[in-house]
Amino acid sequence: MITKLIKLKSFLKILPKYSSLLLLLVLFPSEQLIADERAKKGKCYITTGYVENKSLVEAAAKKLYINFSDFELFERKDKKIYLTIGKAEKKLFDKLKSDAKTYDFNCSQGKGFQKRYSFDENFKLVEGRKKFIDFESDYYAVIAPIEAEKKRLVDAEVQRQVEARMELMRLAEIKKQEQAAAAKERLRLAEIARKKKAEADRLASIAKAKQDEIDRIAAIEKAKQDEILRKKQAAEKKRKAQLAAEKLAKEFPFYMKVTCGTNGQHFGLGPCFIGEYSTTEIELQNGSEYGLYVGHQVGRVGKEYSDGLKINLRTNFNFIAQNSADYLILGVKVFDRRSGTIVFQKQASQYRTIRVSN
Repeated sequence: MITKLIKLKSFLKILPKYSSLLLLLVLFPSEQLIADERAKKGKCYITTGYVENKSLVEAAAKKLYINFSDFELFERKDKKIYLTIGKAEKKLFDKLKSDAKTYDFNCSQGKGFQKRYSFDENFKLVEGRKKFIDFESDYYAVIAPIEAEKKRLVDAEVQRQVEARMELMRLAEIKKQEQAAAAKERLRLAEIARKKKAEADRLASIAKAKQDEIDRIAAIEKAKQDEILRKKQAAEKKRKAQLAAEKLAKEFPFYMKVTCGTNGQHFGLGPCFIGEYSTTEIELQNGSEYGLYVGHQVGRVGKEYSDGLKINLRTNFNFIAQNSADYLILGVKVFDRRSGTIVFQKQASQYRTIRVSN
């Protein structure tokens, strides 16, 4: 506590020496404090937009049709130039906006505005002059050139439309006359074409009738030839099938169907010859050919279909098969190929054997 009192007394002794400096700091704020030209509360700058740098500001200003002397411009730290037409009450701007008189202008507080500029008569940047929009009349005086340009453009557009309409009327009258003449010519040519077409249609009708008769006679003849050919092909097919059947019957007078299943259904040969604990076999002496087929080989004896394995048998054969399935029935039927009658049939349960020979 004593130390703090000593420091305070020392400060009070030197305070008079620096009183002038403190006064200067109060009267002359730092550059950072005075650099920002933002408007006070309730006021704002009416801005027409901004450009990225000074080189673009002249062209942007001229596009607005506002007199050079009515601009107040501000440069920000980022070098963007804001174009304004002066400071105004926010309430005044809102009133103008509600009357749809502010175009696409904005009312900016001016945060970051650092340096003020004005235009000379050639739209070159010069030292800035403050601009104020205190009354509606001030604002309307500034935008008068814009309104005048709008009226000029409207008047020019109206004049252009009137002239264009008159030209359209003139061209329409010319086109109407041309169309009338063209229509008359089209009617004349259409009548000539109609007469030519009528004659062509008459001749075409006669020619079509002749062709239809030719086609009818040709169709009858073709149908006759197709029927002759069909009968001939059917007879030839039947003859070949009969020869093939006779040849097959001569070489294999019998055939056998081997099934593996239940209730008359065939499930495939595998289960009857590849059991859970053992495999069984088919042994076949077919004429001079002999084969022993174990487990998964049994399908090689013949050709398997959905209703069983079909084996073509010669006159002399000896067939032996054993069932290894515990729940499926092995069945064998031997047919006489010519008559189609069954000459032998037998079924066997697990580990039972079927034998048949001729």
